[in-house]
Amino acid sequence: MTRILCFLLCIVCLVHPVFADESAASRASGNHVNFHLHHGFLIVVPVQIGSQSNLKFILDTGTTRTIVDKRVARKLGIHGVPDTVFRMHGAVDLQTAIFPDVQFGAIRTTNIRLLIADLFSLTEFADGVDGVLGLDVFWGSKISVDYNSKRVLIDSVSAEIDDLAQPRDIVCVTTTANVHGTPIRLLVDTGMPGILLYGDRVRERVATLPRGRWQVTLIGHAMFATHLEIDRMDVGTEQIRNIDALVVSSSPPGFPRNVDGILGTDSLKARRLIFDFSHKSMTWQH
Repeated sequence: MTRILCFLLCIVCLVHPVFADESAASRASGNHVNFHLHHGFLIVVPVQIGSQSNLKFILDTGTTRTIVDKRVARKLGIHGVPDTVFRMHGAVDLQTAIFPDVQFGAIRTTNIRLLIADLFSLTEFADGVDGVLGLDVFWGSKISVDYNSKRVLIDSVSAEIDDLAQPRDIVCVTTTANVHGTPIRLLVDTGMPGILLYGDRVRERVATLPRGRWQVTLIGHAMFATHLEIDRMDVGTEQIRNIDALVVSSSPPGFPRNVDGILGTDSLKARRLIFDFSHKSMTWQH
């Protein structure tokens, strides 16, 4: 049974626009932040929220809104109000609250509305993690993820972000891939391994897409998915070969209409990822 993380599908995405005991100062010097890989693919970075420092957050470009574990919110004395978000299998009741100060390296946000949840209810990969860092924190910034040095480089930062000044529609990063001569649009997700396609989007356009094999696959909760063997996929100027992609029958409620699936960055086997959130772009280097 294959298990994948799909935080993106916890949050509706709108396309509009261990740690060693070194000090926090040695881990985050403003323009770079050290990270470690959790479960082999998740990028875990130190974050400070209010008085709570050295919190361990998953850096997830597939999540629009940052999620704070309810344990951390309780320690900060922050109480949320009920809210509802969509996952692949339906709606989930969570809480939201205003957090006065969130800092990740040189990126600082104030008075930002974040989600509060029991992370274990959302993903099996929540062990040792305090939250998920989403696109609402990165808006307007440019960062690079260097897998060789295990550092996130913060190349540029917008002015200090205040929730009241944020755009209502958080920009997601997408890229175009080419499968069997047909372009498809994929959302770029650092919080997921592999590639996930939505059958209702791709099958009507990629006529030569093979049928693949059916088996039960765990995506948040058990559901049917097709394991699809794709010999080649072109992403930008690079090629990914011998792909074992997952195909589910239909896209979740609220998923962007012009996006056909999700590209987990782990599948790129890149040396470096470069995200420019102001321009909704991602480049990568071997």
